[in-house]
This record gives sequence, structure tokens and C-alpha cells, in this order.
Amino acid sequence: MIYLAAPYANQDKEKVMRSVNKHVANFLKDGFAVYSPLSMGHYASQVDRELNSLPLDHWRKIERQAMLVCRSLYIITLPGWQESAGVKRETAWAREFGLPVNFLQP
Repeated sequence: MIYLAAPYANQDKEKVMRSVNKHVANFLKDGFAVYSPLSMGHYASQVDRELNSLPLDHWRKIERQAMLVCRSLYIITLPGWQESAGVKRETAWAREFGLPVNFLQP
């Protein structure tokens, strides 16, 4: 399974989500299982607003658990990706778990 990361905080959310979901769709069409915390969380929180009030630690635990079953990390290189705290954390986890880190153009 592929873990797909992108910067999200302080970004144009719709622009980010278009890029993320484009890549999710491409991976799925190519036959790869893919996990995107942004794709899952963004839309789920629109359906259930209570998700927005969950502490960040709750989401971090879920993201880390998901990465444990992944075989690689792909980062979408949207503006701000190198400064993104989330992308930095996900990259550190990938390195900790010995996963290759790959990059995708937006």
C-alpha cells in the first residue's frame, strides 16, 4: 500500500484536494492500494463535523498506524511541502520504518 502525503495546513484546501485525489485516482487505476489521510479525513469531516473537534494526537495515531502497513511514501510537491510539519512528520515515520520516499509533481 502507498501512503500519499501533501502539505495541507495554510494551503488552498480545494487545490490540495484536487491534486491529492488526482493522484489517488491514478494509483487506483494502476492497480495500487493507496492511503491518503487528506483524502479520507477531508471529506469524512464534511459529513461528520465532530471529526473537526478531535485532537491532533488522535489523527497522528491513525496516520502512524496506517503508515505501518504501507510499503512506500509518496509526497506531492505542492508549494510549501518542504516546510510542512505534517509532511516532515510523515517523512520521519517513513524513514523510521525503512520505507522509500518518493515525490510526485502536483
